[in-house]
Amino acid sequence: MAKIINLSGRALLSLPVDICDQKSLRSLDCKHNHLSSLPNKFRQLTNLKGLLLGSNIFTEIPLSVTKITGLVMIDISYNRLTSLPESFCDLVQLEYLDASYNHIRQLPPQFGLKLKKLKKLLSVWKSFRGPATGYLQRWYPNDTTVPEKQKLFRQHRRLNRNNRTA
Repeated sequence: MAKIINLSGRALLSLPVDICDQKSLRSLDCKHNHLSSLPNKFRQLTNLKGLLLGSNIFTEIPLSVTKITGLVMIDISYNRLTSLPESFCDLVQLEYLDASYNHIRQLPPQFGLKLKKLKKLLSVWKSFRGPATGYLQRWYPNDTTVPEKQKLFRQHRRLNRNNRTA
């Protein structure tokens, strides 16, 4: 079974439901499409570690994403998000989050308390309001630096070249 699937730039309006049957899937790249939702079955991808949803038209994080508690990396940049749901804090294994170029103004109150493994947050935190703002200022004062992001994406591309699928 596939470990990495690249569906980037395919003008998808919806994710093929059979993707949700790929139990061994570790990384899914759905950047540069027209996705605004994901199938409810998406939560079955329990081995998923990396999820790239950047440059789509999401207005909210699908609940099915927040059920995949083993996610380590999420790119939700360049969407139409205005907030993150409280259930986003259930992603306790999350180390990397790119939420840049959205309209997020409020983070869940438990953001800094539950996401203890978060090492890199890319966003414009100065626009955030709410209880998590102090956490962001303390731990991510220079959140626009990208060396960690470049390293993660290089690893993703290398894996993608080695495991061409879909």
